[in-house]
Amino acid sequence: MIAALLEQRSAQGLHSPTLVERDISTDPDWERAFFATIPVVELGDRRLELVTSATKLRALLATLDDASTAGAAPEAVSPGH
Repeated sequence: MIAALLEQRSAQGLHSPTLVERDISTDPDWERAFFATIPVVELGDRRLELVTSATKLRALLATLDDASTAGAAPEAVSPGH
């Protein structure tokens, strides 16, 4: 779902961050922190936990448009922290 939304943004000429996937099972701290709330998506300093809808992801990605008008667009979307 995330990849499709990022491709859609790119096709529309909007800033689309690089997707970075992280496996929480590779880090005990991540696993403790996020086990009950995955999938987790981070974008800059914003975090969504239990991301299960495209609507929530679109709202988070819309912050890119706000940030770019302010001159500072985050660089990555990171599921799982």
